[in-house]
Amino acid sequence: MKKLLVCLLVFLVSCQAPVAETTEEATPEQVMLVPTGEEIAPEMREARIKEAVAPIAARYLEHGGGDVSYYLNAVDWAEPVVYNIHSMDPASVMKIYVLARVTEGIADGTIERNETHIMDATNVAEGSGDLQFEPYGSSYTVGQLVREMMRKSDNTATNMLIDVVGGVEEMHESVERWGLEDTLYGSKFVGPSVVIGPRYNQTSAADVGKLLTRIARGEFLGGAWDASIIEEMTHTENDSKIAARLPAGVTVAHKTGELEGLEHDAAILTTDADTYILVIFMDEGSNDDFIERIAGFSEDAMKKILEIEASEEE
Repeated sequence: MKKLLVCLLVFLVSCQAPVAETTEEATPEQVMLVPTGEEIAPEMREARIKEAVAPIAARYLEHGGGDVSYYLNAVDWAEPVVYNIHSMDPASVMKIYVLARVTEGIADGTIERNETHIMDATNVAEGSGDLQFEPYGSSYTVGQLVREMMRKSDNTATNMLIDVVGGVEEMHESVERWGLEDTLYGSKFVGPSVVIGPRYNQTSAADVGKLLTRIARGEFLGGAWDASIIEEMTHTENDSKIAARLPAGVTVAHKTGELEGLEHDAAILTTDADTYILVIFMDEGSNDDFIERIAGFSEDAMKKILEIEASEEE
C-alpha cells in the first residue's frame, strides 16, 4: 500500500512540473535584424536615389546626343554614379582647382588673403571677366581676385592667382598630389601678352567630383577651410544650368564652364537631409540644347531626391 501511495505522489508532482522550453540558438538566417533608422537610412536612401535618378539621367543626359559625362555622389554614399568618364576640355570649371590651391596656401600660411598683387599685361586675358578692362598697374588682394574668379569667372583674376601659387607647373603638381588622375593643368587663359603654358588643360567630371566630394565631406583641408571654398562657390553669377530651376529646399554652390559647343557645371547641392555632388560635362553639340538638358536633369533629379528624403520622415 505504501508503495502505491509513493508512486501516486511521484506521478502527481511530475504532472505539475513546468515543461522546459526549447532554447536552441537561432541561425543567422533565422534572425531578422531591425536596425534603427540611423543605421540603415543612408544605405537605403543611396540605393533608392540611384534607382530613381537613372531613368532621368538616361532621358536628359545619356540619350540626347553630344559627348556627355557626369558624376553624382553624396557625402554619405559608399560609391558615386559615374558615366562615360574621360578627360575633356574643362573650360572655366578648371578654376575650382585654382580656388582649392589658393585656399590651401592660405591655410598653410604661404599666402595671405589680404596681400596685394599688381595686374600687368602678362596676365590680362580675353573672354570672361571685367579686370581686363582695368588699367595696367591696378592692384588687388588675393581675396578680391578669388571673388572675381568665382563671381564673374574672371580670366585675368585667374591668371594672377596662378602666379600667386607659383605658376602653371605648381598647379599641375598640385592636382597630381591631390590624386586627380585624369587632370592636366597646362596653361593660363589666353591673352595678347600671356605666356599661356606648354599644354592644354584637361580634366574629367570624375576628377572634379572627387575633389568636390572631399571638400563637401570636410576631408580636403578641414572643416572651416573646406567651408570657405564652398562659400566662394556660392557667388557664381551664371545660374543658367544646374542652378536654373532647382526646387525649394535645395541650396547650391557651383562653378560653370562654357565654350562654343560646350557646357559644363559642377555643384555641391545641399538639402535638409544630405549634401550631393553633381558634375555634368557636355561637349560637341548645341549650347542651348546642353543648357536646357542640364537644367532639366538637375530640376527633375533633385525633385525626386527631395521626395525620397521626405518619404523617410513619414
